[in-house]
Amino acid sequence: MLKKKLASDPRNGWYEIGPDEATQSYESRGKNRTVQENRCKEIAKDITSGFWRMNGEPIIFDHDGRLHDGQHRMRAVMISGKPIVSYVVFLPKSADIGFFDTIDTGANRTAAHRFDIAKTKNYATAAATTRLIVAWDRGWRGLATAGPTSQRISIRDLRLRYDEDPEGIDEAVSQTIAFRSKDSFCIAPAILAFVYYQAVKIDPAKAMRFLAGAATGENLSSGDPILALRNRLLNDRREATGHLRRVEVLIGTIKAWNEYLNGRRIRKIQMGLRQGESFPEFAQAER
Repeated sequence: MLKKKLASDPRNGWYEIGPDEATQSYESRGKNRTVQENRCKEIAKDITSGFWRMNGEPIIFDHDGRLHDGQHRMRAVMISGKPIVSYVVFLPKSADIGFFDTIDTGANRTAAHRFDIAKTKNYATAAATTRLIVAWDRGWRGLATAGPTSQRISIRDLRLRYDEDPEGIDEAVSQTIAFRSKDSFCIAPAILAFVYYQAVKIDPAKAMRFLAGAATGENLSSGDPILALRNRLLNDRREATGHLRRVEVLIGTIKAWNEYLNGRRIRKIQMGLRQGESFPEFAQAER
């Protein structure tokens, strides 16, 4: 337990901050980093939807009342038009500009951290798999594997989607992780778990055989689409240059599943998209 409490500014405490107060504070802000408007809109969406929570993270002003930390939250209140409750700290006059060097220097709390806090099994893979599911649900087709665009999916979005089907996502991740120790494992677990999650809705038995074959390489014969996928990935692993991008692996894995589902035999698989080719969807079994 903390023992020694120092004298603090009497202005410190919990405040309800409405749009007018947020505007005044935002306009008073001192030298700070560039405001990320998309981040402000994400927070505003949480406020409007009722997902904003008091978490003890303070908004910081200097002794003279100029905002120094919390500009994104203030801007979000302005955008949402709704108040929030937050703890507010006024720094003593003795604090110099160097205090900026100590703000936000800890590790960012990622989606994986949030899943870990919620005691989710295999939390890192579960978070990454859920990100792919959310992107797919939104029709983004591969953007969750392609860098900065994936940031449009918030941690709240991931938790809400996971909570819609925790058993299904946990099953897909657990089944994939069970094969992880195999030396021949050659597909990112989140990609394989995502494809299995979608495939099991179409044909559970074939989905399990596809997962096992893709993960281990066992019980595959010439012409099997799973073997074609694995050969392409293993060849890519051996090459010194030209490694496949995650989105190309996702495309190739979906293609291999579609071919396997409908019993087609192939020896090679195109991992990316040819000119004019659309992103593959999950096919239904042909009759």
